[in-house]
Amino acid sequence: MGELISAAAARNLTIVSGGSANVGISGYLIGGGHAALGPVYGMAADQALEFEIVTPSGECLTVNECQNRDLFWAVRGVSYLSVEHHMVHST
Repeated sequence: MGELISAAAARNLTIVSGGSANVGISGYLIGGGHAALGPVYGMAADQALEFEIVTPSGECLTVNECQNRDLFWAVRGVSYLSVEHHMVHST
């Protein structure tokens, strides 16, 4: 998370992140994403817009509020998650 926090700060942006720069994004999400800005913006799991997941059968799925909604809500509440993250800019 340290690199992400630094990159955001260089662009005069603030991200909803935890207090430790040593915790990675996947560890942060696994814990639900508690942050100092949480009372205002919610937990990290609340900020997730979309996941790409691989099912046990090997199928790749896009999971969001419109596609595979049941899995989207389930993934946001998991206790174990392996994450490859991509930056997404919304306008």
